[in-house]
Amino acid sequence: MNLKDLYSEVSNEDSAINFLQTKNVLLRTQKCENNHEMIIKGSRWRCQRRTCRKEKGIRTNNWLCGSRLPIHTIVYYIYCWAYEMTSVSYCKREFGMSKSAVVDWNNYLREMCVWKIENGNKEIGGPNLIVEIDESFFVRRKNNAGRILPQQWVFGGICRETKECFIVCVPDWSEKTLLPLIQKFIRPRSIIFSDSWRSYNRIQELGYQHNQVNHKYNFVDPSTGVHTQNVERMWGAAKWSNKRRRGTARNFLDSYMAEFMWRSKLTNQNDPFEQILLDISAFWPPS
Repeated sequence: MNLKDLYSEVSNEDSAINFLQTKNVLLRTQKCENNHEMIIKGSRWRCQRRTCRKEKGIRTNNWLCGSRLPIHTIVYYIYCWAYEMTSVSYCKREFGMSKSAVVDWNNYLREMCVWKIENGNKEIGGPNLIVEIDESFFVRRKNNAGRILPQQWVFGGICRETKECFIVCVPDWSEKTLLPLIQKFIRPRSIIFSDSWRSYNRIQELGYQHNQVNHKYNFVDPSTGVHTQNVERMWGAAKWSNKRRRGTARNFLDSYMAEFMWRSKLTNQNDPFEQILLDISAFWPPS
């Protein structure tokens, strides 16, 4: 579905409600507290029994709870978020959204990404699969210019074969910090490629095959061919995404990394819009 098709299918509140019902974000049927069937009139569920006449808001007990935007605008926004078109200027021009509304809705969708990553399969790699690991800085200033921000260390890995990845904020790069994370995120018997950082020296004791490249001398080990260029490209993509937002508040970095990992798990068969709607319905099933 492209944006033109979406505008055609979702042109007003009624069609937006129907669209979200087909995606299981909103209930298709509803009963009042007296167990009578209800129908939608306007933005509310209403019981048709003359002796009852109970009502319930269409946004009650679902992902739209507490929202104020028109429902068709919310659908458009979700589509644009799925395809990374939610800059403040774009949403203000196209949807009439304020800056605070754009920020809030970005946070709502990243909150879903955090839930998806935390409740999904966190482990990557496996027997005979190569996982490249690396550590990096976010918020390093170029040429010591610009705002002074607190440094944030991050640690991550990517599986060469499946392209699955993990990224996590860490307080430091010590062995005590990194080894438990390796065990948490990388399946046993994986083949791990890393640089020669001293915190990685005991990885083989954890049941992994471990190969290293010394970046002081080579980016690719001339004798073994070991390199970490895939995980370094992952850092480049993550930092570019961060830079496009003109940086990230430190308290939001975890959620931005969750969004990056959510997007990294999409395959050519996954339509981002359909996937985010599917995940929303699982994150907050309507009731």
